[in-house]
Amino acid sequence: MFQFSELLTLAVGLVMLTYLVGHWRRIRRSHTLRPFILPAVLILSAWVFTVLEGVFMPWPPTQGVIVVQQASVSMAEGGGAATQMLNVLEHVACGAAGIALLAVVVRLSRVRLEVRR
Repeated sequence: MFQFSELLTLAVGLVMLTYLVGHWRRIRRSHTLRPFILPAVLILSAWVFTVLEGVFMPWPPTQGVIVVQQASVSMAEGGGAATQMLNVLEHVACGAAGIALLAVVVRLSRVRLEVRR
């Protein structure tokens, strides 16, 4: 089961993807826009994983209990391996998007500093 806000976010992301594909030639030539493609695609993939996780989540939802065993956190109930894998992929994609965005910002700020010198 997924929430309406997750579907709306995914719809906005698909509009963003359509825009990127439609303006691909212009974006490829732009040295300031091109680096933002990877973070955008990673964020969009995280949104896709969120909705897919909701598709595989059992209904009615069971009360998940977080169990800490042998230094690994797993859900005792709720969704099974597919839901847990999609949850992990969602969080990895968000983290990777954050790291990629940080790298883009640092790189562009360094280029801007070098241009000023």
